[in-house]
Amino acid sequence: MSLHRSIKLILCIILSYSTLALAPSDARGNVLDTPGIDIAVLPVINDTPIEVWESKYYPLDVFDQKVTEEFIALLMEYPYARIVTLTKEEEPYWLRGGAPDTDIGIRLHFYRLKMTDRQHLGSDRMGYVALRMEIFDGVTRQLSYASSIAGEDRRFTFSPGDGRIFYLTHQPESGKLLFLRPLDLLPVNKMFPRGLDFWQLFPDPKEYEQPMRKPLWNSFKGTPYWNAFKKALRKSRDTLFDGISGYKMVGRIISPTKDELKKHPPKRRRYIISLGMVEGVREGDLLKVMRSDRYDTVDPERPVVILPTEGGTVKVLKVQSHEAIVEVVKEDKDEPIKLKDLVVMPLYIDHK
Repeated sequence: MSLHRSIKLILCIILSYSTLALAPSDARGNVLDTPGIDIAVLPVINDTPIEVWESKYYPLDVFDQKVTEEFIALLMEYPYARIVTLTKEEEPYWLRGGAPDTDIGIRLHFYRLKMTDRQHLGSDRMGYVALRMEIFDGVTRQLSYASSIAGEDRRFTFSPGDGRIFYLTHQPESGKLLFLRPLDLLPVNKMFPRGLDFWQLFPDPKEYEQPMRKPLWNSFKGTPYWNAFKKALRKSRDTLFDGISGYKMVGRIISPTKDELKKHPPKRRRYIISLGMVEGVREGDLLKVMRSDRYDTVDPERPVVILPTEGGTVKVLKVQSHEAIVEVVKEDKDEPIKLKDLVVMPLYIDHK
């Protein structure tokens, strides 16, 4: 083994030890030493009354399939995610320790759904969905984390009516007036020749040809009800990849830049960190700087507690393969960011 490889191995061991000291004991498994994570997506549990049919000629509930596809698409936005979808037959085998081998398993449990459609000057639709995301450890196959997440969406569509309730008089289906209406002289009648249904006492029956409890997919995917599901799924993905409590990559501030030695250094201090393009860092990313505080307790079973604390924020200016140049954008004046501080990068960052 060459001297260079030996030094690199020693540095990796030191960084790994520091990372474990940073995270609480129940969160150590959330720190990844290399880019990439293998995820097993378990079958969805749906305890809500919603069913979504593929078509009226194929009355099969495809709700679980569509939710799983949407969630996998969100997980795939992290370029190093490797996804395995388990069937209902494979799920018990995986929970007992069978193949495939993954880092974690995720199961979504939908337990609450509210859909409203109020008719007043149009259609006011609101969807609310609540789910529980369960994360299983890939080694023990035991539940390691659970979180309740909700999504909500609302949409109002203005509809002037269907021509059966008017201002003061009745208009026959033929369009010929039985007598002169005084309000016909107003300009609004030219805009809505069939009248305005202000109270929506008789909504268009075509809007209700399909019961919303068993809608067709082509119509359901454009409703605020499905948008509520999508928002809940996105929140679930963000919770999984959150930089503090979720799965993350951890690097370190390893050196100041040469800019600090110039006669006129930049206003904000700049450093080099040990995370780069391979680890998923991009220019413009905002990364958290973390430290660990040690506490001596009176609990004999836990005499020492190490808790992570946030030390500030750095912004990525330039990226190389395994390193990046950052500048300090936020820090504690009493405890400024310094060398050897840890830098935390969530597995997924929205680079828009």
